[in-house]
Amino acid sequence: MTVAAGGFAPLPIRLRQSRPEPGNLMGIVTWAILAYTIAGFGVFWLLTGSTRIGEVGTWTTVGGIVWIGPIVAWFVFWLVGPRGWLRHLWARPVRITIDRDGLAWTLADRSAGACPWADLGGISSGVDHRSRWRAVFHRDGTELFGFAAPLVDDATGRRVQLPELISHLRPDLFEPLDPRHPERACVRRTAPVLADVRDRLSLDPAP
Repeated sequence: MTVAAGGFAPLPIRLRQSRPEPGNLMGIVTWAILAYTIAGFGVFWLLTGSTRIGEVGTWTTVGGIVWIGPIVAWFVFWLVGPRGWLRHLWARPVRITIDRDGLAWTLADRSAGACPWADLGGISSGVDHRSRWRAVFHRDGTELFGFAAPLVDDATGRRVQLPELISHLRPDLFEPLDPRHPERACVRRTAPVLADVRDRLSLDPAP
């Protein structure tokens, strides 16, 4: 994705996580459905005396729906994602606001924070650049928070990669770690990078 000049709403820019992480309720439902499906094999054996599904007289449409239906429904819910009442199965999305002062954020657990431009160190993709995870760092190298990329611009509905957006908005302070892949990570122009592009960034304070 290439950030085009003028492609975003004026500051402040409000971003939200494109797809939040599964919540505690989703975890409980997932384990319950898996246990139900596995237990169904035992019930099948008790009712039919057979361990082979599909033998004559051992399978009915109604029985199949009762047994397999929940895990199929769960799979559909997972694909649909956090829409409508299904939002209750997912954690609150991470939200990030970018304004003239810097970055502010609210995480899934409702904890919030902010970092001015002068103290922001950069954004990294973590250990594996193929991963969708991003980490935001303080100028002293401390990790401020992490989130699952990409983000979505509330005003335009466009998907956004935060490292690329930061480099675009503040080219005086930040540059892509790898110009060929600006969506992966950005660093301060004055901060030396102590790790290569395959590792999580470790930033030293600017001299």
